[in-house]
Amino acid sequence: MSSRPEPIWKDVPDHHDFRAAWSYLSQHFTPLTALNMHNALTKGAMTTRPAKDIIRASMLRVLPPSDPKVQHNLKKIADGKKLSPVLLVVTDGKTFIADGFHRCCAIYNLNYDDQVPCIMVWLRDDRTYVLGADHYDPAL
Repeated sequence: MSSRPEPIWKDVPDHHDFRAAWSYLSQHFTPLTALNMHNALTKGAMTTRPAKDIIRASMLRVLPPSDPKVQHNLKKIADGKKLSPVLLVVTDGKTFIADGFHRCCAIYNLNYDDQVPCIMVWLRDDRTYVLGADHYDPAL
């Protein structure tokens, strides 16, 4: 039996996570494109991906456990508090962690193979697509 705490996840992201995702995405895309992505994220189905794959696809460096926000999430895990799933947007061969980067880093630092619940959307040719139960549907 493992002595490390296991992360507990909420069933759906917190409402404010979607607003944070729009704020982040609007710094990389036009406001309308960011809004379309936001709307697609709110309609997306939950899936999971390994923490290592999310970090690698985002092309970001993993923050260490000493980072204050990573520490905060590690403490939540240790205290048995639920984490909010992460929000991902994939476009042009890169994954944007629209919300949940510090949660991903916390999980990566515990065990990079752990699955992270997420909602993923794809932007292709100015159209946004969401992951459905077993297929891809245009979001808008």
